[in-house]
Formats: sequence, C-alpha cells, structure tokens
Amino acid sequence: MKKQIMSLLVGGLSLLVSGCSNHDVSDNLIKGDASTDKNSYIAVTIAPNIAETRAEGDANDYENGDVAENTITNVRFYFFTSDGKIANVKRTKDGDMVNYLDLTVAPSSDGTSGDPNVEKGLNAVLVINTAQGDERPAKILAVCNRSNRLDNNSKDLESVRSTCYDYANFAEQSSQFVMSSSVYASTSGQEISAVTIPEDCFQDQESGANLNPVVLYVERVVAKVRVKLDSEALTCKTVTVDGKNYTLVALLKDNEEGNTADNYLKIGDTQVYARFLGWNVTAATEQSSLSKYINPAWEVFPNWNYAPFFRSYWARNCNNAGTRYMPFFDNGESDYSVTGGREMTTSYTSMYVNENAAAYSEATNGNGRQHPSTVIMAAQLCKEDGTPINAYHWLGQMQVGEDHLKTAMLAQLDRINSKLYYKETAPDGSTVIKSIAADDLSMYTAIEAGKGTADPSTSGRYFTYVMLSDAGKARVWYGNHACTDGSRMDTAAVNAFLNSTLGSAEIWNNGYTYYYFPIRHLGSEKDGLNMGAYGVVRNHVYQVNINKITGMGTPVYNPEEEIIPEKPGNSDTFVSAKINILSWRLVHNNVELDWSAK
Repeated sequence: MKKQIMSLLVGGLSLLVSGCSNHDVSDNLIKGDASTDKNSYIAVTIAPNIAETRAEGDANDYENGDVAENTITNVRFYFFTSDGKIANVKRTKDGDMVNYLDLTVAPSSDGTSGDPNVEKGLNAVLVINTAQGDERPAKILAVCNRSNRLDNNSKDLESVRSTCYDYANFAEQSSQFVMSSSVYASTSGQEISAVTIPEDCFQDQESGANLNPVVLYVERVVAKVRVKLDSEALTCKTVTVDGKNYTLVALLKDNEEGNTADNYLKIGDTQVYARFLGWNVTAATEQSSLSKYINPAWEVFPNWNYAPFFRSYWARNCNNAGTRYMPFFDNGESDYSVTGGREMTTSYTSMYVNENAAAYSEATNGNGRQHPSTVIMAAQLCKEDGTPINAYHWLGQMQVGEDHLKTAMLAQLDRINSKLYYKETAPDGSTVIKSIAADDLSMYTAIEAGKGTADPSTSGRYFTYVMLSDAGKARVWYGNHACTDGSRMDTAAVNAFLNSTLGSAEIWNNGYTYYYFPIRHLGSEKDGLNMGAYGVVRNHVYQVNINKITGMGTPVYNPEEEIIPEKPGNSDTFVSAKINILSWRLVHNNVELDWSAK
C-alpha cells in the first residue's frame, strides 16, 4: 500500500513559551508509521490570536499571560475530512489507525515577548501517514495541554469539540491551561472551528511548504476573574484577627453623598465596617466544551465576531453545563465556599472559571443565561477593631443582638394583646399559666421555615423567621390565658401564628453578610434579554475594581446554607465596581451595581 506523508511546521504559536528557529525543525520529528516513498509536506503556523481593537488601542491594552498560563506541555493535532469525519493519520503499535498526532513540548524559562499581543512560539515537524496513499486530511484542529477527558481513540470533529469538562478546575489543580483552535464566523457567514487545508499547501519539498503555511489560532478554554478593593476610593483599614490580617472597609449609608463624615454607616453611635473574608464566583458553570460554539447568524451585540482577526466574543454553553452555588462557609457537603475562594484585599487576586455565556437552548438568538456567573464577596460586619456586630433589622428598626430581637418580638405580642400560653404544674401541685418566653423561640432561615426555595427565580431566602424552639415544641400551647380546650394549638399552628403576626426579620448572624454582582461582558440588555450584557467567555480576563460599598449587604443567618444570591428588598445596599475585560488584552468597561430599595 502506498503511503503518503504530510509534515507540519508549527511556528509562532500564540500563548506558548517554548520555541526553536525554522532552520532546525527537522530535529523535532513527530512520526507516525511513516514511509518515505512519497513525501508531501504541509507547513502549519499556530499564530497569535489578535483581539479586535475595542478600546484605546495602545500597548497597555494588551496583556500577555503569565508563565503558567503560557506554558504548553503537549499539543494534539486532530485531522478530519471536509465534512468533519475522522481522517486517520497514524498507525498505533496495536495496528489501529487514529486521526491525531501528539507533540510533547519542552517549556522555555520565561513567558516574555517584545510584542504586547504576541507570545512565544514553538516549531516542530509532524510526519503523518494515511491508510490510503491518495487520502489527504481536509481539516486540522489543535488542542494544547489536553485534559484526561481526551482518550487515545479517534474522534470526529463534533466529538472533539463537544468534549465537556471542568477545565477551570483542571487549570487550578494542574496549573495547565487547555487551549483549542479559535472559533469564529467567516466573512461568508460560516462557523470556522477546524481549519481547512488548502490544496496548494501540499508540497513535495519542505521548503516549498514553508512558503504556504496553514495558519491556526488557539485560545484558552477558560476565563480569568480577578478582584480587588480600591484603596484610593474606599476608606480601608487593616485589622489582625486571630493572627491573620484582614481588610476593613468603612461602609457608607448613602450612595449619593460619598465619603463624607456624615455619610458613614452607624448603628447607634457605632460606625460599621465590613471585614472581608474572601470572594468567589458563584452561579458558575460546572463545565464547558473544549471548542467554542457560536451561531454566525447572531446579532447579540455589535462586533461580537471579527473574522479578520479570527475571533468571536460570545459563545453558547455546552449541554447540561450545570450551575454551582455555594455556602458562606464549607458545610462539609460542598467542595467549595465563598470564603474558600480567594482573599479579598487591596491587591488583585484571581481565579479561573468555565465559559458561561448563552444558554444551550438559546443557540438561535444567543440570549445570555438568566443567572450569569457572579462575583460574591463574604464579609463580617464589625467595629473598627474587628469585633463582630450581630445586627438585625425588623419593623424598620436596626438593632444589635438576637436576644434583643426576641425580646422585641415578645413585646410586640404584648402590645397587640396576642400572646401564647401554656400550663405548668407548680411544686405544690397547682396549675400555673405561663406565657411564651425567649427560650421557647428560635430563629430559622427562610429555607428551614419553608418560606423560601432553592429556585433562583424565587426570592426572600435571606429572611429569618421566629418559630418554636425544641423546648417550645415540647409544650402544649393555647391561644388565650384561660387555656381553654378550644384555643389549643399544635406546633404547626403556633408557627403559622408567629409567622403571620411577627413577620420576617433580617439577621446578620455574627455579622455575616455578602455582596455580589454578575460579571459584565461586552453586550447589552435588549427587549428584556441579556444579549451579551452579562456572561463569561473563554480567553477573557474580567478585572474588577471595587470602588464604593454602601449598606450592610445581604444578611446571612446560617453560613452553612447554600447561598443563591439576591438583593435585600428593604435595605440600602450598593456596590460600585469598575470592570475591565481583557481578551488577554484590555477592554474598558465601567459598571455600577445597585440593589438598594427603589
């Protein structure tokens, strides 16, 4: 059987940090079971993926990745027919044919580059053979730093692209960043995912192939989020608690008044600070696809696709991507929490997240997810020395102390002449009538009280409700002082009475609170739809600078309960954040996020 050999010269690889010059590529032969009867060479360049100019466009608008983000340990090249089917190129030791070749890369010592948008590259020669000498692969796709989800079997184009995985966790755990061929819409309106190999790229000599390279572009599969507190705009202090330093921010009571002496938030005479415990990204997708999916017919926002630079700036999620929420603290059931994310300081800290843009079901119009990936910040309300403030808000009053809240609620029952009673036998055998007391009551979250659900479309999860404690449940209750049989009430009836009579409260248990905002992208809301306004797209950096915080945040009563973020309806809370979006280059985007009462 006649075999055909195709050699690929790989040079100028975007996002890589290893390289060699064109004249010595023959030292890096990556071979299949190749014959030299008839050599046919194709040069392939994996080139830098240049971002469209959407900002001022100077060198400061670009950002090279750091060494870990640039390092490539391996590259896999998949080959396909013109319709995306398997085009086998290598015979394995077992005699089977597969449609890929693997290249192992030795990293260089640094990730620097002279051009603000071009990073180090590598060169290699791949020698491939086909089962039939006249069969030529028509398309090629590159995957760098592949995860363990890519096995050693042949895969067609769709199978490669739709390989879903938690690539963000892979990056965090392995310090390797999976990259795949850039996906964009061509000027003729076709989705380009694997690159077509033109006929004139097939040459009899390696030197001729180098004059007609096939150009591939790769992009990181994950996005990056980084957050800091703006020490110049905020009134910050550093406090040491249990041997650890924390950043305190003096909270404002009014968004309009600014950092004036009269505008700092106080409870009584005590000025309130937020001691930040950490931040994370919640409502994040559990996995994303290896290759970006787009619809060339989208009109999600202007210039969402830019064919001249082989880039698109929106995507469709993979099927069953899943959404993760987390508790305030690790509850033993979740592998992550708000406080278990990153430190919240006046310097940037960062994490990697999976793509989370248009819902899988919204492939036609590209509408973004109803609940986009969201930065959530855990804090503890405290005094200037870091001492927690256990605050509550009930009946329009802000006070301190849960015991005080129970006392206030019991006083309210007295005022409306609507108390509950139980009978007790005295030591002398007589019957004593007693009224409900603080020990008979406990506070429950909305979920525990059956007043809230884990459905993000519902609200009110941050409220707490007073109901019978374990001690209170052990008593027999009556609705009047005479304790007549007709006024007898079971536990469910008592709890319903307490809920309807006293309503809900907001309790910052031990001062625990959170602030949050969805991650802003490049589009806007249109006809009630999130057309790229909020979302996370691969190969972008979302840089968040928090420059104003007003109000006490959303209260947390049970810090081990899963948090589905929502804004308090009756407290003035405001966060201002400047968000810069980088496609490994800078795009300016100012956002103010406000969930104060309207």
